[in-house]
Amino acid sequence: MSLKSYLLYACIFFTVICSQTYFGVVAVAQANSDTTMMEFYRLPSPDVFPELVKELDGHGIFEKDSSRLPALFFMSEVFRIHPDKAQKWCASFIDSEMPLRFDVGLAIKISNIPVATECITNSLGLTEEEQQFLIDVKQYDPTKDEHSTAALLDILWGMFVASGDTRYVHRIIDALGEELDGGMNMASKAAEWSLGSMASQHQLVKDTLLERSKTDTGARKQAIDTILSNLESD
Repeated sequence: MSLKSYLLYACIFFTVICSQTYFGVVAVAQANSDTTMMEFYRLPSPDVFPELVKELDGHGIFEKDSSRLPALFFMSEVFRIHPDKAQKWCASFIDSEMPLRFDVGLAIKISNIPVATECITNSLGLTEEEQQFLIDVKQYDPTKDEHSTAALLDILWGMFVASGDTRYVHRIIDALGEELDGGMNMASKAAEWSLGSMASQHQLVKDTLLERSKTDTGARKQAIDTILSNLESD
């Protein structure tokens, strides 16, 4: 099964949630006054990762797809940029309950790091069926997904706060002004709102918007300028 197919399958039963959500995992983190996730890429040490994930699990993050999907990709991005810590981190979840152990396995599979299969088979206490399912999951790069949805934006924000990699911000900006079936894609408005919110908290997001304002044109350029103007007036 491809990962994109898995995500689409998950969203079939949560159509309303997936079409209306804005970064559900961050919303939960903010509601619980947990800034660790929002600031993760700026932390001096990533070693808080296992405890952060367990805390998010305690807040019910992995019980709803509206927050589970971005959380999965947040975890995968942390694994991707810290492959030397992955095995130790995986082993720290051995006493956690399901589905968290499965989701950690899925996240490390998404990360596509060399130790992913070893972690899935030896460190998480998964059944052979669960292990094989995860091993068979095909890779999915959300930055190359050509169709913008609110769920995709959530995933991209999850990856950004994990690493500070502005590739994910650029893909969110690409959704601005995007049309669907002759009309404005609702994801475009979600992108505009979320970029404004995140730019007020992350200089990297604001700098990326400023960079794109010099090169983009048309409806996207107009949306970027509106976001930047609103930031200056706040």
